[in-house]
Amino acid sequence: MDRASLAAWMPWLFVLVGVAAGAVTDLRARRIPNALTGPLFFLALVWAIAMGGLPGLREAALGCLVAAGPFVFLFLFAGGGAGDAKLMGAVGAWLGVEAGLLALVYVFVVGIALAIYFAAREGKLWYSIKRVGQVALRLLLLITPHRRFAFTGGSGAVPADSVRMPYGLAIFIGVWATAAHAWYYPELLW
Repeated sequence: MDRASLAAWMPWLFVLVGVAAGAVTDLRARRIPNALTGPLFFLALVWAIAMGGLPGLREAALGCLVAAGPFVFLFLFAGGGAGDAKLMGAVGAWLGVEAGLLALVYVFVVGIALAIYFAAREGKLWYSIKRVGQVALRLLLLITPHRRFAFTGGSGAVPADSVRMPYGLAIFIGVWATAAHAWYYPELLW
């Protein structure tokens, strides 16, 4: 493997190992620790500067925002996990905007499938569908400009009887699917 190929695939190595560790900790403890996400993110920034200078840093920062943005939103308004947002931010920082966006799509598709599976397994599929509707309504009220429909606040906390799913597993599967996509169809990504 030549130096250019190694430089192209090094971010994938860090990301794939990072999401594997995140999935394991999320499955075991239902959390993704800062001790994993912090160094993974920091190393992504160092790598971005070393490989591309300030333009590389800008690409890493934008990749972080693209991949983590929806998860931050879910954390704030729907009871999503902060560790999920931080892990996706680190993934985006390593992969950049295009691959980060593709990873986000794969992760969401896998996340929906796993959410349906976990809800059905626990006999809470209908409850989960209603919860998604409530969150969608909350988001609609948040962006509605009319005062009578204004968002009145409220917690994004997940109710105690909600289905608990280790989203680190969806991140793991989605990011590995993104890596397979990049391996088999690199011309579609870059």
